[in-house]
Amino acid sequence: MNKVISLLLDRIAERFVALTAGLVSSRIEGFHATSLAEQHSELEDLARTYEAAGKIEIAASLRQRALGLNSSNPAAEAEHIVRNVTGQQLQLPGPPDAGQEADVRRLPDCAPCASPRNAKRPRTGDARKSADATGDLL
Repeated sequence: MNKVISLLLDRIAERFVALTAGLVSSRIEGFHATSLAEQHSELEDLARTYEAAGKIEIAASLRQRALGLNSSNPAAEAEHIVRNVTGQQLQLPGPPDAGQEADVRRLPDCAPCASPRNAKRPRTGDARKSADATGDLL
């Protein structure tokens, strides 16, 4: 009985944690979207100010930055940050280009091995009868 109650409480706790995490993540996503919208608005206002002052290059740069805020791809943002911090292009491993052939000499051979036919033991009803007699069912 104690094990059943413990299992029930564990399942309830797991479900509660999942629901709480979903709620928190949706709230964080909402705050992030609001923050991006506010930053976009501020950059557009600054761009209008600089454009009215005759500094069109600065206004164009601010608008370009505002367009970059709408990115919902965190990997692209991370690549940009790594490039800015290290000063190098990020080199991610990936499949070879269509023109290149991969070097497969060092890869293991994954062909299935032939198994001997008589490696399996035939099943008989005698084994079950002997297990019933000794009481070793599970």
